[in-house]
Amino acid sequence: MVVFDDYPLDTSWQIEKIVSSGDTIILKTFNGTSSEANKLRNESMCLEGEQTYQFTIYDDYGDGIVAPGHYNVTSKGNIGGE
Repeated sequence: MVVFDDYPLDTSWQIEKIVSSGDTIILKTFNGTSSEANKLRNESMCLEGEQTYQFTIYDDYGDGIVAPGHYNVTSKGNIGGE
């Protein structure tokens, strides 16, 4: 979940799967759109169990997501097994 600030085009994030060699495979990249200023966006993905993933959020301008904008990453379902 991301609540964008006044500059949603500056915000992007991606989910990567970390493979055994330590390299990463980009699974999905998300980008803010001009119509999302100060709005909430929920995204969800189904990920394979027994894998390691990395979440990275970017701000192109470099000032971060300005309050009251923010983000939250949660997981649902089985974690670490079956």
